[in-house]
Amino acid sequence: TVIGLLGDLKRSDARADLEALLAAAEPREAPRIIHALGRIGELEAAPALRPFLRAESERSRIAAAVALGALRDSSAVEPLLVALTDPQLTVRGAAAGALAKIGHPAVEPLLAALARAPGPASSPASAPAASRATDRDGQTRGAVARSPRVLYLQTLARLARPLRAAEKPAELADRARIRRAFMALLDSPPEATLAAERAVAARALWSFGDPRSRDFVRLHLVDEADPLVRHLLATLEAPPVVGDTQ
Repeated sequence: TVIGLLGDLKRSDARADLEALLAAAEPREAPRIIHALGRIGELEAAPALRPFLRAESERSRIAAAVALGALRDSSAVEPLLVALTDPQLTVRGAAAGALAKIGHPAVEPLLAALARAPGPASSPASAPAASRATDRDGQTRGAVARSPRVLYLQTLARLARPLRAAEKPAELADRARIRRAFMALLDSPPEATLAAERAVAARALWSFGDPRSRDFVRLHLVDEADPLVRHLLATLEAPPVVGDTQ
């Protein structure tokens, strides 16, 4: 379509017209315009896109998250954090991907959100026995997938990936802060965390690749009660296969 072509060609001179078109668009037309604005890549379009993170249309919310990530819009970090708790998995995934693309400006808000999020011990519905069952019980698996703490940890893990070879001071500081957050979670009493949270933290720490991080994971999972988390450790310890980028 013409709208898609404008985005593919990165026609910055069409941005204002597309924003005006978006403001008057029917819900089914909005995602195409949002995608085009994201592809054009001008940060000035971000204010017109942010409100669509709250649109009724799932496709519009996904498109807005993807576009804001493409624009590296640091002002969208807070609304994207809200989108991480969207009822739709597709929207949550798009929000996590956008925050990972935004990078450094998302680290501090994500760490703060993780610190504020209540743990399973503070919720009667997430008692220790229930938290150990979440990964195995089909009825509760979805609740774990929507757990804000799990989502924050998963997004921090994505942010940490490009920081493995960090050299700039800001990147090194981000890597250290993310690492401390994962270590602090594994240091917590098992009843204060979900098995899924421990698994995300352990895998992320292991992926840093340095002996200190890997020894920390081994030490903290040696007495792990959850069989799936124990299996994760065994998987991490297994010799890599050809082509494995773990």
